[in-house]
Amino acid sequence: MGGLEIGETTLAIHVWGDPTGGSREIRVPPGPPSPERLSPPWMRVEHGVLIWSEQCDDTTRIVFKMYRHRGMWTSFRERVTRFRVQREYQSLCHLVQQDIPCSIPLFWTRGYCRRHGYYEILAMREIEDATPLGALVIPGVDLNGVGDLAPLFRIVRRMHSSGLHHGALVPRNILVTTGADGRWSFHVIDMPRAIAFPRDVFDTRMGWIDLKDLTRSLLPVLGNERCLALLESYGMDASGGRYLLETLEGYRCTRHTRNWLQGEFKLRSWFARHVRA
Repeated sequence: MGGLEIGETTLAIHVWGDPTGGSREIRVPPGPPSPERLSPPWMRVEHGVLIWSEQCDDTTRIVFKMYRHRGMWTSFRERVTRFRVQREYQSLCHLVQQDIPCSIPLFWTRGYCRRHGYYEILAMREIEDATPLGALVIPGVDLNGVGDLAPLFRIVRRMHSSGLHHGALVPRNILVTTGADGRWSFHVIDMPRAIAFPRDVFDTRMGWIDLKDLTRSLLPVLGNERCLALLESYGMDASGGRYLLETLEGYRCTRHTRNWLQGEFKLRSWFARHVRA
């Protein structure tokens, strides 16, 4: 398994976020043959991140996301700054309250065990029959098979109007479901980098970064004119849309850049909440 050891583990946990509270057990299933050969219940397998699903009852399937081997210093720091899954849980709850389609958060927990070290787990309701947008809009794809993306950009505008910056708004973090009429519906997922602001982030640096992340992956497939139309669906005027597309040529958002931006935006959020203009 390329150095990954994932044996079956049963964790006795205390849950946060679930109104019923209390304690329960979570079963981490045995690992797949390799990270490249995933099969149910596994959805993602990496050294620091495990994602799997489990049938809870006849109608509910739960997705568990585990961040593991977090390190003692990280665990200590997050006791003060909020745990990663706690931040993601609260960001998803924010979207639910705004009636913005997303993965529905159920609860979060943290703990320590010998196999996984210091870990954090977020539980979410599974979005059935969903496909990542990145698997549907790819170079060389027949554009006739691509659904209408304008509703997605309107969802992003609503998210920004509510004051939430996603932080990693790329196609793999947007799930697509197809209705009986063939239309695509979109669901925002994977938000550990999200940051909440007390006001609309439309036409701010935070909003622009989200739009750059999303549009950069779509531009080679859809072309300038179609992307301009999508940015207009978001609420951006034609001149602003053309300027954003021009800035994508030299735009690269590495992990280091994301960490720097997250620090900058957290500081902006703090000032917006505590310093009066």
